[in-house]
Amino acid sequence: MSTQKKRHLKAWINRILEDRPKGEIIEMQLLLRPAGISIAVIDEALTEWESKGFLKILKDPKKCEPRDPCVKMLKFIEEKSPIAGYLNQT
Repeated sequence: MSTQKKRHLKAWINRILEDRPKGEIIEMQLLLRPAGISIAVIDEALTEWESKGFLKILKDPKKCEPRDPCVKMLKFIEEKSPIAGYLNQT
């Protein structure tokens, strides 16, 4: 997987968490928004991040419809939350 695409997806997901109250559940349509991010890249990145404990995959990205809840975020990916008390920051 392209490291640049993975970084872009990570930044996008973390931004979603910053901007949305109760943004812990992310629909597939939001994961597909960044230009140039394919289902294969999303699937590979989510699998890696799930193994590291950042998220839980709710439905296989390859089988998700746009409005399907795809992942539940457990904490920001590889960084602390900028919002006190939200997800991984105490």
